Order: sequence, then structure tokens, then C-alpha cells
Amino acid sequence: MDHHDSEHEDYDVIVVGAGTSGAVCAGTLASRGARVLLISETATPGYNVRCVPLDGHLAYIQQPPWHMSWGGGHWARVARELNLPVRAHAAPPISVMVRGSRRSTRMPLIASTTELCELLFHLTEMPREILDRGDTERVLRAGLAIPPGQLCKMHDVGLEQWFDRQQADQPTRLVIELLAAVVAGVSSERIGKTFSVFGAFALIRTCFAGEGIISVIEPDIQRGLIQPLTNYVQEHGGVVWRGTKVQRVLVEREAVRGVQMTDGRTATASHVALAVGNQRIPAFFTELPAELCEPLRKEAAFEHDQVTIATLLTRPVVDVTDKLLIHDPATGANVWFVPLNVVAPWNSPDARQLCLQWWGGPARGHNAVVNYLDDVCEDAFPGWKAAVGQRAPAARRYHWLNSCYAGAKVPRRSPTIERLWYVGESTEPVAGIATEQAAFAGYHGALAIGAHPMPSRRRRLTGRDIP
Repeated sequence: MDHHDSEHEDYDVIVVGAGTSGAVCAGTLASRGARVLLISETATPGYNVRCVPLDGHLAYIQQPPWHMSWGGGHWARVARELNLPVRAHAAPPISVMVRGSRRSTRMPLIASTTELCELLFHLTEMPREILDRGDTERVLRAGLAIPPGQLCKMHDVGLEQWFDRQQADQPTRLVIELLAAVVAGVSSERIGKTFSVFGAFALIRTCFAGEGIISVIEPDIQRGLIQPLTNYVQEHGGVVWRGTKVQRVLVEREAVRGVQMTDGRTATASHVALAVGNQRIPAFFTELPAELCEPLRKEAAFEHDQVTIATLLTRPVVDVTDKLLIHDPATGANVWFVPLNVVAPWNSPDARQLCLQWWGGPARGHNAVVNYLDDVCEDAFPGWKAAVGQRAPAARRYHWLNSCYAGAKVPRRSPTIERLWYVGESTEPVAGIATEQAAFAGYHGALAIGAHPMPSRRRRLTGRDIP
């Protein structure tokens, strides 16, 4: 439906942001009879998780192409509940390589504590005589044994604080931080300073302990998940505004009234749900809601950039089929390398190799990162630089790791503005990472909103459905 046809209509819920969390929230509300307005700033919802064309191939550039469903898989749950035509495939195994060795080690699907310790000893150059293997296994086992529900609640407990409780020695702390770092694509130093117990062990347990589903959505998350969700909203009485930017949230007498667009138009609703990156929220208000001050301050301190480069090679030089983690002991950096033509073959119509390099770390010059990534790949795959053809580089501010840092999160429901909700991927409660956390926030945010009266809803959620 064209947005000009209904600009004066009232809605039950306005969802601002049409990424994973916003689309899941809107779809779930529509399935329960709410009249929803979903607002996408870009002409195509899910733009930030799109693929880009490279000479007939389609390449992921904005995030890892796989989706970690730790703790239940809420995006898959929504797809089943709404009977959406979502196709997902199991991701290839993970292998780990130390830069300069040209030898990779494939990780088992469900690694034991002993196997994880072997991986740690393989990655670190720390002298074996100063590592107390018994202490490392003891502390690692304690982290792997935390019940999932309890682990989610430890999103505000710093990893170093937990190490203190476990009386872990310094070498043990360093090697466990390194294990989380290779998954997150950040330095182990940053893991120790900023990550929570949940952030570190949810990553480890998803990738190495068999507790999460790691899958690839066909053809990509934009067309394979978000597009079916937005179609569902429209088919069930909702409206999707595309290419529309919200200027501010309308608040009257400490209660939300709706939103105003940059072109001056307004839309009113009983509830407004914000499903955008937290750092974008302040622009919507004349005065920042008090509940956002501490979480946004904490996030701003987590300065972290993500650089991804999709490269179409002119000749084959890559000899791996696994997702590859390359650890550079000289710099402490960790690089993901993904053979996209293997991970997502439906996006590669010919035999050329399409690869993804992914680096995360403190902000630095883009060209310097690109050169560094090419140096790493040249070491791993001799002839890489000479084979580089067309490329699609992208840099963006990390926020898919925001659920992993230790500290206050944005609450689901505003305590200061009535009927204002936050359903983005960095909101509390926390129950996953990246796509999974976004889907969890959108889904359970919709259930919480749906527990309240709405003018046009055909039926109401029961209390037992509310988390």
C-alpha cells in the first residue's frame, strides 16, 4: 500500500525501523490482530542486511552471513508461527588458523572442555609452563555449565568480575578472553575490559559447544526473512511506509501520541515501538528519556568498527571450504574469512570464488584495514593479492555486539513515557546475539505490547503468552 493513501489513519502500533527486530515485531503484532504501521527509512526494508551485486554474484557486506540462534531461535519461531516461506541452511564448520602457519584446525560441532583448552593452547604463544591447564579447564567448565536462563541474566556482570569470583589466575583469564575474541572478531583485551559473562560465554557456547543453531538464510536475510515479514504485515491489515524518515516521536502529557516525518506528515497510534539502533534514538526526542542516558553512554564508550570486504577472485587460490577464523598473534587481531561461494552457493552462478573478509576493532583508517586484511589473506592463500578482482567494501559502526557488553541496557518499556517501547536488538532482556537477539527483542516486545488494549485488534493475547 502506498503510504500517501493512509497518512491520516490511526494505528494500534507504529513500529519505527524495518530491520530484523522491527519486521519481527510488526509481523507478530499483525498476526495477533493489531493494525500496524511499519516505517522503513530506506526504500527497501532490511537495507542494512542486504547483499550487493558483484558481476552476477551477490555478496554479503554488512554482517556475517550466518545467524547464531542461541537459546531457541526466535527468527525461526516467528517464521513457523506466521507460516513464512523462509529457507535456511546449516552453515559449514568452523576452522581456526594462526596467521603464518597456513594450517587450519577444524573445530568439532560439540567441543569438550579439553578440546577447547587444546584450541586455546594452539592459539596462544604463551609459554606452556605458565599455563595451569587444570585451572583453565576448571574455569572454562564453570562458564559452560551456567544454565542458559541464568546466563542471559548475567549480561550486566563483567567478565573480569566473574573471573574474580572463580579465583581464576591471570593466564586462564587471558586464554578464555582469547577464545571469545576469535568468535567476536575483536581483541582479547577488549573482551576483558567490556564484555559481560553472557557476551563471552554465549559466543563460545554457540560456536564451539553445540548450543546454538548456526544457519544461513537463502538468499539473504533481507529477501529471505524481512521481505516475507513485511509482506505478511501488509496482507494482514497493516501498512508499510518505505523511504520515510521519522523526525521525532510525538509525546503529549508524558504519553506517546505518534510520530512526525521529516516531510511534516504525522501518524498517530496507541503505541510506538522503536526498533532502530540505540544511538539513533536521541534524535527522535527534544529531551532524551532518562532511561536511555546510562545505556547510551555505555554504548558510546564501546567504540568499535566493522569492516567487511567481499572479493570476487579472478582465479582460484582459496583452498578452504569452512568458515575460517584467522588469529594474528602479533597484533592480537582476529579475522573471519568466509568462502561465500561455498557458504551461500545460490548467490554464485559460476565457478569463480567469492570471499568475505571481516574485521572488527577500534576505529582506524579504512584503507589501512583493507591492506591489513589482504596481507593476512596473502599469508593464508599465496597468490591472493594477484587474484583480487571486483570488490565491495563496507564499514559501519558495530552494534550487533551491544548485547554482549557489560552494563545497563535499554529497557523494553519506557518508565517515563507511557506506551513507548524499545524493541531493538540492544534492549533488555537479552537472549541472543545479532539476528537472534534482534528477533527475540522484536518478538517478545510484540507480546508485551499486545497485552494492552488496542482499538482495532480482533483478539487479545492471553496472560500466559506474555514473557
